[in-house]
Amino acid sequence: MHTYLYPILHPILLAFHLASYLICIPSYLHPILLASHLTCIPSYLHTYLRAYLPAYAPAYAYSTLSAHVQAHTALGHLFSTFFCEVVILKYDDQMNSKQL
Repeated sequence: MHTYLYPILHPILLAFHLASYLICIPSYLHPILLASHLTCIPSYLHTYLRAYLPAYAPAYAYSTLSAHVQAHTALGHLFSTFFCEVVILKYDDQMNSKQL
């Protein structure tokens, strides 16, 4: 993936990532997920900063391979966050409904 695609792709990835958080707000009460979010904050910030630098500061551009790796990292964060939270929410809902 070429660096010039970041101004288009990365804001879209960021929007989906934020949407996954909004959809899964109730899961923040789950202690395991809360701990995982807190420990991932530095990783998210590092990923976004490294992803934006090549797009908006060409002098600091990374290689095409590095840009490709950053895109996969952002996608991995998006899908792991969204799907893990949805699965845990569904599991918790099933357990709660069985208890009632």
